[in-house]
Amino acid sequence: MTGTRVPSLGEAQQGGEGQTVEFKRGLSADEGRTSSVDEELLKSVAAFANTNDGVIFVGATMVGT
Repeated sequence: MTGTRVPSLGEAQQGGEGQTVEFKRGLSADEGRTSSVDEELLKSVAAFANTNDGVIFVGATMVGT
């Protein structure tokens, strides 16, 4: 990431999701299968890689959700 300040988890939870912050609940528990959860994570990674950087918190949720 170039010139982008990475927020702490607490800061990100307070600020919520946006163009540079996203939360994902986790990954599929079944390693032999690709789930829609895994596919959504991969889509997010690709989207962030093709834009202005950002951070994806896996296994975390926004405060209040």
